[in-house]
Order: sequence, then structure tokens, then C-alpha cells
Amino acid sequence: AGLSFVIAIHAAALLLLPAFALFGSLSTEAARRAGPRAFAIACAALLAAMVWQDARMAGRATGEYSYARAIYLSVPIFDRLVPPDEPIGAFDAGLREFFASHRIINLDGLVNDAVRPHWAAGTLDEYLAHEGIRFVADDAGNLARARRFSSWPAMREISCVPAGTPFADRCLWQLID
Repeated sequence: AGLSFVIAIHAAALLLLPAFALFGSLSTEAARRAGPRAFAIACAALLAAMVWQDARMAGRATGEYSYARAIYLSVPIFDRLVPPDEPIGAFDAGLREFFASHRIINLDGLVNDAVRPHWAAGTLDEYLAHEGIRFVADDAGNLARARRFSSWPAMREISCVPAGTPFADRCLWQLID
């Protein structure tokens, strides 16, 4: 339920952006037709709103998705530690997949339909074995959640994002044979 709420909020925000752009365009056009002074005031107001939003976003040290920097920082470190032909599993696979040199396999089922039946049956360990996944790049919390809902093999921590970075619990895990 919590994840659905977050997705709904982000979807609503994405739908509002075009509406805001259209409102700004129509307001500016109406002000242009009203005369040069009204046009200048409308443009200044829109510019001030954009500067305020940019300043608000720039004031955040790591942006809206602060864990993304830790994922980005971990990609080259983890790529060096995993043999070249080995796939890496990840619950947060998108950013990692974009930058990694390895094949990244999504484990949360949002974009990987093949893993969904294993979530439903509680057999994620079988899915990892079937796909040949011996390494998982994610935080301990995601692994703990997987263990709550499914069988999950024992794993050992290989490396984590360097200390001093946000979300330093982004780790590379290896299945224990």
C-alpha cells in the first residue's frame, strides 16, 4: 500500500507539470494581449516562480532521490569486484543498469515479469539459481524485506559504498555456496 501511494504521488506530480506549463503559457499570452506592462509583470512572476523552484531543489544536498548518488558511486566499485560474465541482481536496478558494464537483473518485479511468479510462490532463491545470479547489489534493508516474503539464500557482504557518502549501506553481496 505504501509503494502504491508513492507511485500515485509521483504520477500526479508528472501530470501537473504539463498543466502548469499550459497555465503559464496561457497566462503569458493573456498578459501579452492586455498590454506591455501586464506582459512584463506576468513574465517576471513566472521567472520568479522558476527561480524559486530551482533554488529550492538546489538547496537539497543530494536531491529528491538521495540514494541514487550511492548507487552511482557503487557501480564502478562493484563492477571491478564481479567477474565480467556474471550478472548482478538488484532490487533498485534502473540507475545501476544504465551505468554498469554487467548485465543487471531486476529483482523487485516492477520491470521484470519473470520474477513475479517467484515472489508470489516465495521462491526467490530458485529464481536467483535459474538466472545464475551469485551477486546482488543493494542495501541490507531490501535483502531483509526479500527474506520476509520469500526464501532467500545466505549471502556475505563483499563491499559497500565508501564511508562518508549518503546511504553507505549500498553493498555488494555474494551468495554463499
